[in-house]
Amino acid sequence: MTLTERVQKKKAELGWSWIRAEHRTEPTPALFHEVENILRCGLDGDYREFVIAVGGGGFDAYVDVVGLESNLWGELMPETFFGLYDDNSYDIRHEARGFKSQLPPFFVPLLIDPLANIAVYAAAGEHKGKVYFQDKEHRDFAAKHKITDVYEELEAHGMETRRINIAQAILAWEQLHVTELSRPLGFGNLYLIADSLADFVDRMKRFERPEMT
Repeated sequence: MTLTERVQKKKAELGWSWIRAEHRTEPTPALFHEVENILRCGLDGDYREFVIAVGGGGFDAYVDVVGLESNLWGELMPETFFGLYDDNSYDIRHEARGFKSQLPPFFVPLLIDPLANIAVYAAAGEHKGKVYFQDKEHRDFAAKHKITDVYEELEAHGMETRRINIAQAILAWEQLHVTELSRPLGFGNLYLIADSLADFVDRMKRFERPEMT
């Protein structure tokens, strides 16, 4: 079964709607090339096929995804899949630029959940083809460190911190403590969801609310 066939099967099962359809732009090689320029790497056929199939839409049903690696949020609940638009809202190019300083090289945002966490795709590099969950609140890190201490330490090392956000500050702190990290640099708030986009699609299930007792 092709990736597109997998997506179409999920759409039929869960219902599907395009988001802000009046602003959607159909993907073209030129638009994908713009994304490549932002990421500074090529985009494989699976990613292009995925964006063509789901970019700028969302399921009608509540959906969750149980990933390969657990995180403190539990499961991912896809809400809107980033696509190509004639303005910034949910546009892949806008999201890729915005998250570039927070993600490892060659990672591109795929979708956002109701709590503003995102799923990201490794377009190149040693993790190529894999899908990860990004915890926007760095909950694991926050349980062990005070963000005020992080900023103070960066400033003690001569770093100007007034214009960097929390995610950038944590990444800079990790670079100072790279030998102490239990996860690869830049992966402190990233959790593996799927080994491929096909696996990611297959993991999407209708969310079943637990019965009240």
